[in-house]
Amino acid sequence: MEFRQALEQFLLMNQFQKMNDKGKEIWVRPQDSGISIVRVIYEALPGQNKVLLSEEIRMMEQCQKEWMIRYTKPADVLCLVVRKSNPSSVEVSQIQGCSFVWFLDVEDGRLLIYENQRTDYQGMRSRLETFLENYRGSRNTQKRMEISQTFTPVNTVLVLMNMIIYGILAFGGDMASASYIERWGGMSWESVVRDHQYYRIFLSMFLHFGPEHLLQNMLILTVTGSRLERIIGKGRYLLVYLFSGCTAAWASLMFTLAGSHDIAAGASGAIFGVMGALLVLILEDLGRGQRKRVREIGPVGILFMIGSALYFGFTATGVDNAAHIGGLIGGMILMGILSLFMNQKSDNG
Repeated sequence: MEFRQALEQFLLMNQFQKMNDKGKEIWVRPQDSGISIVRVIYEALPGQNKVLLSEEIRMMEQCQKEWMIRYTKPADVLCLVVRKSNPSSVEVSQIQGCSFVWFLDVEDGRLLIYENQRTDYQGMRSRLETFLENYRGSRNTQKRMEISQTFTPVNTVLVLMNMIIYGILAFGGDMASASYIERWGGMSWESVVRDHQYYRIFLSMFLHFGPEHLLQNMLILTVTGSRLERIIGKGRYLLVYLFSGCTAAWASLMFTLAGSHDIAAGASGAIFGVMGALLVLILEDLGRGQRKRVREIGPVGILFMIGSALYFGFTATGVDNAAHIGGLIGGMILMGILSLFMNQKSDNG
């Protein structure tokens, strides 16, 4: 939950109501003894006009007078200045001469009350400090959840395997060299079809031609692989990844490497299989009128990645389009089969 939304809920729980006073958003709580007015001042967003804190204070002093005249009751004012860290020395100097400004340090979850400021506001100080502490705790929990969702176990191991293998081999030779890649497991027509070295179909998906090739694939895999693993589980995800990598390798052998001396390697075929599996899940949810997995996967992003990667492959040189398409189809087919078993199990259970 965003801090603004959380703070608004806090004010509502304390019987304040949001109002608009001459274009300024204020929170008001009428009581028999008087009127309580809280003004929350956030940092200006890019493109917004930045108003000096001293000017905000002056406007609140004017607002206090006007409300006292309007309702013939005392008006008690408090300004809550929200900052991502400690306020600047300039802002602290601007609150001199008034007594109703508190700073909220969102990053550290602290309420900062400077000298000459009131020490409490209608008993809200302790509640506000508790609110800030709880918000910081919930935000830290959310960050840990986001990290755990991004770095799922199997996908993280796959990414690390690719990086470690690359790092080890890079010490012994030129990773941009086709002959060096072939030496350590890269695919060629002769080695697989003629010499029956079928292990290259598996090994080649963990080899990369240079750091850019590795980095590009691992970034995409980190994003897409973690999503698929969260949805279908560790075992099924590993099966989709390896199966897609193998179908990509076979497609490369049949349509790209046949009759040539080229060398093929890389995880992109397996990654296309992961994206194809995600696409199947999106289509399945849409067909069932469901939205949960669609929202988690992000269909626009997946379609954009698939489309842009295929477009780049067909417009650039040195790209194994057959492997990409083979991996995509392989991932879609296997995910379709797995979905049938998963849905059948769900219906029976």
